[in-house]
Amino acid sequence: MAGPLNRLAASMVTVRNENSASLVNLSVDFTLLKVEAPVEFSALGSTISRKRKADAEEGPLHRTARRLGALFEDLLPPAEDLFRAYGRRVSEISSMPSINPRDGSKKDGIFASHVGADTATIWAAATSGSAAISAHLLGCMLARIFTGPEAVSIWVELVQRRKEWIHDQHENKLYSHESRAANLAAQQDISRAELASWDASARAWLQSADQAKEFQHKQTMLILNNASVPISNECEIYASVTKAWAAALEAMNSLVNGIPQRVQDGVALLAISSWHLYPDMIIFAPSRVDVKMKDPIFESSALLTLGLEHLRSDVKSVYWSLPLACLQYYGRPVQACRNMNQENSRITCQQFSYILLGCVFDGWKEYASTNEEGFRWVELLGKLLKIYEGHPRNRPKVAWFTNLYNATKLVTHLDELERKSAYQLINLGRRRPSFLYGSNAAPPPPIFGLSQLSILIPALKNDESRIRLLRQLRVQLKLNGSQYLIRYQPSGQRWIEYASIEATQRSRPKRTHDGKIKESLHPPITLVQWITLSPAQLPTCIQRGEDYDNLPRLMCELKELEEATESDQNATNFWKNGLNSEESRRTHDISQLKLKGLVFGTTDDFMTAGNEILHQISGVDGVPAATSQLYFTGDIELAALFAVTPNPFNLALKGPPSAPLLSPDFLEPFMVAQNFDSETLDAHLYPSSNQVQSLKALKLKRRDASSTLTLSEAFACIAMFESATCNLDPTALSEAFAMSSGNSLYVAGSLLCDPQERTGSSEIRRVVGNIGRAGITFLVSPPEVNEREPNAERWMAINHNKFDGKLEDHFQQTSVHLSFTQYQIPLATEDTPRHTIDNSAVLVEALVSVYGGGTWVAEIDILKAFKSKFRKAKCSAVERHLVKDSYESLLEEYPHLAATSIENWDELIEAPSTGTIAVRAHGNWLARLATMAVCVNNNFTPFVLTDEVCWNCCAKLMLQQDEKRIALIC
Repeated sequence: MAGPLNRLAASMVTVRNENSASLVNLSVDFTLLKVEAPVEFSALGSTISRKRKADAEEGPLHRTARRLGALFEDLLPPAEDLFRAYGRRVSEISSMPSINPRDGSKKDGIFASHVGADTATIWAAATSGSAAISAHLLGCMLARIFTGPEAVSIWVELVQRRKEWIHDQHENKLYSHESRAANLAAQQDISRAELASWDASARAWLQSADQAKEFQHKQTMLILNNASVPISNECEIYASVTKAWAAALEAMNSLVNGIPQRVQDGVALLAISSWHLYPDMIIFAPSRVDVKMKDPIFESSALLTLGLEHLRSDVKSVYWSLPLACLQYYGRPVQACRNMNQENSRITCQQFSYILLGCVFDGWKEYASTNEEGFRWVELLGKLLKIYEGHPRNRPKVAWFTNLYNATKLVTHLDELERKSAYQLINLGRRRPSFLYGSNAAPPPPIFGLSQLSILIPALKNDESRIRLLRQLRVQLKLNGSQYLIRYQPSGQRWIEYASIEATQRSRPKRTHDGKIKESLHPPITLVQWITLSPAQLPTCIQRGEDYDNLPRLMCELKELEEATESDQNATNFWKNGLNSEESRRTHDISQLKLKGLVFGTTDDFMTAGNEILHQISGVDGVPAATSQLYFTGDIELAALFAVTPNPFNLALKGPPSAPLLSPDFLEPFMVAQNFDSETLDAHLYPSSNQVQSLKALKLKRRDASSTLTLSEAFACIAMFESATCNLDPTALSEAFAMSSGNSLYVAGSLLCDPQERTGSSEIRRVVGNIGRAGITFLVSPPEVNEREPNAERWMAINHNKFDGKLEDHFQQTSVHLSFTQYQIPLATEDTPRHTIDNSAVLVEALVSVYGGGTWVAEIDILKAFKSKFRKAKCSAVERHLVKDSYESLLEEYPHLAATSIENWDELIEAPSTGTIAVRAHGNWLARLATMAVCVNNNFTPFVLTDEVCWNCCAKLMLQQDEKRIALIC
């Protein structure tokens, strides 16, 4: 009997313990419990920021991790070895300073606590248990392939369906206490906002990890780009997601243990891309391809074999199609089909420049029939524009071309894998060229208009190069030289001249210096030019120069007629010069043959009297007895071809269009710097083209978005690039001072530096980090900011001493912090349907709070301060060396320079109502920024002094201002 009695007693104890545990579970929120993170995650725990660590261990993210883990724990297969491998990988990535800067330093100002890679969900999962780590891994898979709102909708439906399943199982249990733990988990509420934060953190981590594993990520994306397989064939969300989730965990856990795997769907590729674990692969698509990833986490036996059969011809890459019932407030489920090819992945700025190249190449026709031909012409333009190593030398108007030039130079140095990826991006741009100039606009002409005469001719340096171009054009267009003339305006002159487009025979014999005729069996063939003279000049010319071969003497004498012909509007033609060869150029100094001050000739005058005199004086054959001139092609003001024929309209109808497209073979010999005027070339690079305007707007600088945009326009552009679909009205962002998206904080440059530094009005700087919110969040200050009231009990802290001119820092205990109110406004975007629950962009009211020694002082609006009439008291280095006067010595001459010293926040809050104060925060840029904003809020005009202040210049600047309250920010 002893044995049965003992067993009965033990059973009673067990029942009491189970009941006690159930009671404890019912009375204690299990989400508050925290477990020790596995040792593989320890390096991540030492690099996570303090704020994120607190949230991951005690805040909302930790509660979400515990609840998701408890909810799905019984559903998932064990994958402990996978979790250990993942811990090593995330610890490796989070230890990279370039990927995960440690807790923000003072240089990050108000965003210091938000700096660093977002590892919050990873640490929350690691301190919550194995099932929570599985939930994080699923979060990465969904974030990789679906948009934020879509992934959140999947999470919401997944949680709802899991709770329903648990409830049904609990109702059917014979003993209800056997499912008490699962049922307790199902009773926990997980809000949509909490799931959105869970997704946002995982999404931000993917961006950082992709950057850390850039080479492996590119290899994986190339594999995905050539696949056409589904993630799951299930048509219902719960079944599809849970099946893919479990399959990914099992396959990757086996690979980590060195067990080879063979799969026919895309779930393993999705897991590899999302978890940044890269086993070696054998791909049959259709021929065998061996991919060596060389990831040290995997043993050599860990081999993933993929049969990437093309199951669907309409979808390229790994894809997942799910009906989303929780995406909208109302309506039928929205079918979302997403794929993982390169066209839908995030790209770097350098990769984006390849897309720009493709957009440009599409409109270049034969100038970029192949990518290599396009590269060659970009390099030719780069040499023409004198852009070396990507830096335009004193050519700000063509700085936009630098991105294209750099991309071209870089492509030639890429390895085979990277070049393949670059070519795919270029081809993507070729398929979507309207990105640069709009879908309704006509594509611009090749090489930014230089392939058209109307752009090319004005950019050429002088008359000779323009005439040479038009004469060469005759060969390309196969024109009859007897039916066309070149009409041009000499550089810097007011008259017009004419030239033949091909060589003609000279019928009038040449004479020697003594007047004898030179006999020749072969009359010379010459290229001819004429100058324009008035009828009043012609008799004088004939009287003074009977020997028309002695051109230098005749032209010099004609200069005497300059004043007499200034206002004469009638013109005929006179034989000017024969330009047959280099010998002719050596014989005659052409610059001496041009007449200054002569007026334009008219067409009618030239056609009547001019033609007859032309034959009488020059004796040139081959020029028809024309009755009119008709513009044919070229630049009508500078140099153009004119048709000369009795019936020019028929000729024009039969001829080529007025703006022929020059061929690459024809244009290439002219693409040398000595043929072009650099300033004119810059101005004529198709300035009205939408394509060039877009390239100018997309000009990438090291620190700011674009100096040609306003701050709100720059934020709107960045939002579009971050989301690819979020097209916002810049006017809605007029008060925004920062933007959070993914793993990036984009901050107005003025908030991250000393107020004396020169920053552009639209300068935006990127900081690695985020504020932990889903989607794109713009931060704005309240309309009015608060400041603590003067306190009479703090009278002992207020001295208001006389300022002695010494530059000191008395605000070392000042700190500035960022917090948020509950006020937020959804922003309307073109891509957001009316019934969609989640907003892709919101305005959030943020408080920038100043503390002195841990005590709150005020909220500040820094952008408002910079929009005020604050001054920067600077002088040149030369002036600083010349002026030796000290602050004290200048007080007699400039009594207004006398100031009250401000050495703490109480003294600033209760500053004198009139006069000048000197805020002493030297070398403390954050305190100087904060004090300047407080001064503006208290109606002081700030004068921000430099590190080496020139009191003389400061005094003169103060004299120029009619201000009653001035604050010297020292």
